[in-house]
Amino acid sequence: MATPSQELRRELIERARAWAETVGAPWYESLSSTAPVVVFEPYVLDHSPRHGNFNDATYFSILEDPHWAARLSKPHPRRNALPGDRGARARELDSCTSSDALLLNIMCHPRGRVAIAEALEVEGPPEFGVGGAIPILEGSTVVSDRSEIDLAFRGDRGSFSLIAEAKLTERDFTSKSRSVVERYVGLEAVFDVELLQHDGAEIADYQLIRNLLAAHYHKSRFVLLHDRRRPDLCDRFDFVLRAVRPTGLVARSRAITWQEIARHCPPDLQEFLAQKYGIDG
Repeated sequence: MATPSQELRRELIERARAWAETVGAPWYESLSSTAPVVVFEPYVLDHSPRHGNFNDATYFSILEDPHWAARLSKPHPRRNALPGDRGARARELDSCTSSDALLLNIMCHPRGRVAIAEALEVEGPPEFGVGGAIPILEGSTVVSDRSEIDLAFRGDRGSFSLIAEAKLTERDFTSKSRSVVERYVGLEAVFDVELLQHDGAEIADYQLIRNLLAAHYHKSRFVLLHDRRRPDLCDRFDFVLRAVRPTGLVARSRAITWQEIARHCPPDLQEFLAQKYGIDG
């Protein structure tokens, strides 16, 4: 039996093929023998830049912002899974299953930004791929963790007011060796570690743990953005949250579906999300 992740992945691939045919966007497939992923490429239509993985208005908005546009150049993490002549120029956000592409499609839409900010109760522009700056031990020295936060908003004084983790077809929140997780400063003050899922050597749900630690450290809110077709991810979020010690952090943390966010999007973006991703309010 297929997992929720596999089922959603197959649906998004089918929808991507149909979408590419509808808009005439160039695409190719990964080399997977079971469920080859649709990978889009930027192109030009009527002297204007286009990309099949993005809503047109969103794509124009991204290209106008240097910080947002930089996300488009992030290399594809699995170049060996792509045809040889494509891997070198492929980008992570070209993939039809990219959660980051979905995130930018919504958060960077010029007419949807205010409505979405109201839905999340935040102000200011969204930031993507920012450093979490969580303290971690390297030997006896405290340094900043170098991992990225998917989405962040800042408050009046420049500190994070909200951080978010975006998920779509990812199988889970990944596992890390216990020795790595235990390097985070204040881990046991934030979590009852024995309540987390572990097998002795590895601890599951690492990405959630890291983001909740960041929310605690920065005194910000945390949001997990996920698809309602992925109840398994929401279950894992609830499981990890039960291990959180500070009640204030629990109160500042919640899971929100893409479908809930879509209700606040402008009509053209709602139509795009419904056709390409099967996301509707």
